Amino acid sequence: MREFVNLSGANSLAERVNRDELLDWFERIHTALQTAMSEEEERFDFEIELALYPHQLLVKVIAGIELNPAFVDFTRSLVENIEPCSVTSQIRVRLPFSINPKE
Repeated sequence: MREFVNLSGANSLAERVNRDELLDWFERIHTALQTAMSEEEERFDFEIELALYPHQLLVKVIAGIELNPAFVDFTRSLVENIEPCSVTSQIRVRLPFSINPKE
């Protein structure tokens, strides 16, 4: 899982976080979500927007459809419980995620 949308700007992201640590964090998020949703049968796409500060993480779940609040809460909680990488100041990224993506 190497795809993400940088909402901070290329220079800002490079100055504020170690890219390898960032990608490792994304991999851990992706693995946790894949494991948690392994029993889902339908295809479903959504994005997780992350605003990471030195001592705080804000998680937002985004989709093109109205989401079940329990799903949003579960996803947000799951991501918040994964130890984030360290940053020197705020970065914002958006991670695309697919359940049962087309082969």
